[in-house]
Amino acid sequence: MELYISIGSFVVACSAIGLTVWQATIQRVHNRISVKPHLMKSTTRNKSVGVASLHVFITNNGLGPAFIDSFSVLYRGSPVSLEDGLSKALGDLNKNMSSTSLACGSAIAAGESVQVVGVKFNAPSEQQVEQVKTKLNDLDMVIEYSSAYEKIEPLDTRS
Repeated sequence: MELYISIGSFVVACSAIGLTVWQATIQRVHNRISVKPHLMKSTTRNKSVGVASLHVFITNNGLGPAFIDSFSVLYRGSPVSLEDGLSKALGDLNKNMSSTSLACGSAIAAGESVQVVGVKFNAPSEQQVEQVKTKLNDLDMVIEYSSAYEKIEPLDTRS
């Protein structure tokens, strides 16, 4: 009888250890998902009475903060600084422009949007707005970022 009690106790103890390990593993997965950021690029445009503006935003629509590891800009596939790229892409329009470069070590909170580029220009027609938007599309951004737990797949506007 004592043998059965010992075997039963051993089975219960092993089951408890197994369930504890399984629960800890599931909890770790949940913790990683609950702080995972997700960056995306969006462009807004406004036009009224012959004046238009285009704004490029980086938005974190994930659940946790995105810690910026690197921020690079490409103009037609070649690495450039943000200011040089905007100057090449927009020409004279860069006089009425604002830009923000994301610094390494900075963070974008969950739900936060950061304006990377804003440009205001005269645009009597919708066609001119589209032309400026096409020029801005010659610029691409690659943002490497990570969550509190791990490095995340970079945001690459070329794909």
